[in-house]
Amino acid sequence: MTGVPGTTFNLAATRNVIHILQGEYDRVMDVLRPALEMDETQIVAELDRAARCVEQLLGKYDELKLRHFKPGILYLRARVSLAAGNNEAAYKTLCDALALSDEIGAHREVWEMWAALSKLEAQRGNPAAAIQSKERACNEVMLIAEHAGAPELREIFLSRPEVQTLIGV
Repeated sequence: MTGVPGTTFNLAATRNVIHILQGEYDRVMDVLRPALEMDETQIVAELDRAARCVEQLLGKYDELKLRHFKPGILYLRARVSLAAGNNEAAYKTLCDALALSDEIGAHREVWEMWAALSKLEAQRGNPAAAIQSKERACNEVMLIAEHAGAPELREIFLSRPEVQTLIGV
């Protein structure tokens, strides 16, 4: 399957990137281990391919000077790292994504980044930082809800399971 000219994407890796983007980590394993036939080495190889796809996206966005999309792709990189069990790389990438988002005034996916960082801070044994990150995530959620426009859009957003989990509904 060919996407960007001159770039070949593996279908399974592409599906994994989509599942990771959607926060469906269990679905990643569904793609990676059809009928439980893939061994750990193959799973790692597929996650590596997904990571390479993300790096290709970052490279292409840099080449095209699409800086305003970079925080979202960095977030995707962090999610791939999380799926691969590389929490330290995910932590660093989330921090980079949030810093860039702040620098350029980007708000897309920021609430999700803060929520992911909160979980990592808790795992790292930093409860105060985890609480602070969760509060930032909740603030972003409420900002989105307040600016949703139509009441039904607000309700759709606030009814998302990951939003409800975050805000404690």
